[in-house]
Amino acid sequence: MGYVITITRQFGSMGKEIAQETARILGWSFYERKQIEAEAAREDTTLAPMMQAGVKEYLRMEFPLGIGSELKQEKMFQVQSRLVEKHASEENCVIVGRCAEYILRSHPHLLRCYIYAPEQQRIANTTQKFGIAKGEFLPLIDTIDRAWEQYYLKYTGYSMKNTEMRDLLLCSTLLGLEGSARLIAAIAKEKFGLDQA
Repeated sequence: MGYVITITRQFGSMGKEIAQETARILGWSFYERKQIEAEAAREDTTLAPMMQAGVKEYLRMEFPLGIGSELKQEKMFQVQSRLVEKHASEENCVIVGRCAEYILRSHPHLLRCYIYAPEQQRIANTTQKFGIAKGEFLPLIDTIDRAWEQYYLKYTGYSMKNTEMRDLLLCSTLLGLEGSARLIAAIAKEKFGLDQA
């Protein structure tokens, strides 16, 4: 069994970037939607069309399991769940999204984090990252927040803003990207006893 950090985050909070930096600091594997979807499509080629190739990343976020029938989305979730469990059982890793903290709720070595940010910072982060105008982003943030909430609720039975499935809630503006990643890495080391050699 590996040590696992799951990161659930608000759109625009820099949660994915914080997760990636946390994985780098710890020397662990990093998985997010793109990698998990690609693995799922290799495992079941009928899922490949759902990956929305050629669609801008921020527009894909409105569809957490890709575009396809409900049956295909269920299948994508099942395959992704198996892949999340596989990685968690085989290696130390940081996993972003995919309801990983719920899928791995019985995993013995799990740190569950939720990253959020004030709306104005989310807007600034996203307009800078994706190069979209503030006016275009404002309706998008609500659409993506609703889509992620519905996806999370459907597959976990919890609101995304729940505290039951969280060990750490962190506002990304408190310490910034690198500081947040260092804090999560330090908490993981302490929780898992990794510096006790």
